[in-house]
Order: sequence, then structure tokens, then C-alpha cells
Amino acid sequence: MLIIRYHSASIMNIKLTKTMIYKTIGLVCVLSLLLLSACSGANNAAEASWLHGTWEVTHNPKNDDDDDIEFLPDGKVFIKTKQGDLEGYYALEGRLLRMLVTVNSRPIPTEFRVSENKDKLIFENGAEYSPKAP
Repeated sequence: MLIIRYHSASIMNIKLTKTMIYKTIGLVCVLSLLLLSACSGANNAAEASWLHGTWEVTHNPKNDDDDDIEFLPDGKVFIKTKQGDLEGYYALEGRLLRMLVTVNSRPIPTEFRVSENKDKLIFENGAEYSPKAP
């Protein structure tokens, strides 16, 4: 006869481990999709010369931090904030700009809508970015 002894701590560890596995799988899926779109978007990033350069907040309805975003032709993005600089990658999909930025060693997906005449990037909170004057 086999007797299995367990403690509630063991069950908790198993649940935590399952949660961590599911989160890791989800993160890998998100990263894979973004990397695939970034790879397929490498050409569109290079072709999007209108986007290259530094963009600044021009409308900030929530009074969030004013930050600058710099887009490079190779698909990299740098965000300059008061708390520090962030970096990541971007890809264009029609009028949708997707970014994957690393914050505290965690990848954070972000999206902007692109205005019809491509002179504004609109964040989900209503903030608008426009090309920074040289």
C-alpha cells in the first residue's frame, strides 16, 4: 500500500508552479507573435521613413509624463522618460503601430493608432504624439 502525504504548502507550490508555467507560455506566445511581426515588419519599418526620428507628446489629456519616442529605421525604438530610458522594437501593420518595450526586465506590448495623414500617433489613453521639430 502506497501512502501519499502532502502538505498544503506543497499544493500551493504546485499551483504557483502551474501559474508560472502558464504565464511563461503566454509570454513566449506574445513574444513570438511580436518577433514574427517585427521580422515581417523589418522591411516596413525601413520603408516607413515618415516615422523615423523623434516624436513628442502634443496632447496629454491624462497629464501623464511627457516623454519622447525615437524610431530608428532598423525597427528599434527608444523612449525617453523622466524615470529613465526604455528600449524595444516596433512594427507597423497598416495604421497600427505595435511596440514591445522592456520595462524592469519585462516585455510590455504597446499599441498606437496612426492618424490618416501620418502626422500623429494616438495612444489608448488619448495622448497624441507628433514629430519633434529639429
